[in-house]
Amino acid sequence: MKIAIIGAGIVGLAAARELSKYDVDIHIFEKNEDVGMGTSKANTGIIHAGFDDPPETIRAKFCQRGNELWHRWAQELSIPVSWKGEIIVARDYDGLKKIEELKNRGEKNKVPSLEIWGRKKLLKKEPKLSSEVQGALFAPTGGVMESFFAPVALYENLVDNGVIFHFNSEVKGLDEKGDKIEVDTGKKEKFDLVINAAGLYADKIARFMGYDFEIFPKKGEYFLFPKITLQLNYIIFPTPLNGTKGVVIENTPSGTLMIGPNAQEIEDKEDKSTTEEGLNFVYENAKKLVPSLPPRSKSLRQFAGLRAETNDRDFIITLDGNFWNLAGMRSPGLTAAPAIAEFIAKEARERYSLKRRENYVARRSTYPRGGKIVCDCEGVTELEVREAVRRGAITVEAVKRRTMATMGSCQGAFCTPKIMKIISEERGIPYEKVELKKGAWIVHSKIR
Repeated sequence: MKIAIIGAGIVGLAAARELSKYDVDIHIFEKNEDVGMGTSKANTGIIHAGFDDPPETIRAKFCQRGNELWHRWAQELSIPVSWKGEIIVARDYDGLKKIEELKNRGEKNKVPSLEIWGRKKLLKKEPKLSSEVQGALFAPTGGVMESFFAPVALYENLVDNGVIFHFNSEVKGLDEKGDKIEVDTGKKEKFDLVINAAGLYADKIARFMGYDFEIFPKKGEYFLFPKITLQLNYIIFPTPLNGTKGVVIENTPSGTLMIGPNAQEIEDKEDKSTTEEGLNFVYENAKKLVPSLPPRSKSLRQFAGLRAETNDRDFIITLDGNFWNLAGMRSPGLTAAPAIAEFIAKEARERYSLKRRENYVARRSTYPRGGKIVCDCEGVTELEVREAVRRGAITVEAVKRRTMATMGSCQGAFCTPKIMKIISEERGIPYEKVELKKGAWIVHSKIR
């Protein structure tokens, strides 16, 4: 049996991982040059506990189970996760009522060990909070991972399990051919099952097969501060406002401080620009909860990511015939991905009588360390960079997402030339042909 998955984001890759446990031929088509380049690339990386989603939603069906599965998946795939728990902080009486509602909702969603903390306990547990806070909901199962790294880990595990990747392969059409679907990327190939996990462009792919739903982008802007800036005991949320989770304050697993996002509805699915207005909103709202935030001038960088939103603010999962949609994977898409994958693999097994493979590889091997230090800020060694390139990193940013080189205080000012040299050697290409990202040259070919 041949399966095509359109989109190499977290949901498509997770689906492929569960399906690769069976005796099937899996092909993943991705219009970009690497995995996780769309909505999976820039977000909070939070593995939500599952208390926020209304019980009747598809989101609620998969969030809490996804949280459970990530505890195992993160170990098997060697993805760093900080399981420090979430606190949803109330600043007034209305906020206190809201966290009571969230606790009740979470219990309906079978989220374990939820607690309401009063003001005194909250300030003792997280002393960096504003003295104006009144209480919080504590969800101990919440965690945070480096979101850009999860697709990479899945990719490497999938390669070990024989999954075939087609990068720079935009799907331009789908056509039913009897009991198969023909995927057109410039060249045409037929598949028994096609899974649409195309993120922001899932609506475009679905229209090829007669579906009519809309995916629109919602922009979120963020600040990232150095590791030594401010260390928190928990992932900090405000009480939700206007259907959003609000501006989050968190330490990533590597120790950096990240605040964001806002939620701005836009039209352009490629607009990842930051705005003064958006960044002001993020910083000012974060500072209401944590007054000791460092000044904006101390940030390493500001960036924006896009989420795939739907009109009814829920996932779209349809398993009709041999074309399946996994669309509208807005928050908590990252959290829910393993549970969605588990669900569709079970459906595929039952519908197609799939047989388990005997040689499934559950664990991803980590990179060897050794040789000279290439990135002083993050302590990345030459062997790690070489291994990243050997496993598929073709640009400086691809190495960055695999090793964290260039993510430190100098933001690549000193280590980029060293990384370029290694990429040049490993790929057998001229130094000046090494790209920052696809189509973005670092050295002009006429400069020597």
